[in-house]
Amino acid sequence: MYLGFLDISIGLFFIFGNWGFLGAALAFYFITDRYTIVQEEKILSERFPQAWRQYCRHVRRWI
Repeated sequence: MYLGFLDISIGLFFIFGNWGFLGAALAFYFITDRYTIVQEEKILSERFPQAWRQYCRHVRRWI
């Protein structure tokens, strides 16, 4: 879902040439990568420690 929103924002920048879309995409990326995903990973690692470690070995962070 995060990757999809990022792709849409960048696509809108290329379609309309509006720098606001690119700015929104960059802000979204940094906020999501530094705060949102970190919190989600913490919760998942606490609830499902073994399964989470295995999942992380096979799946990249933004997929």
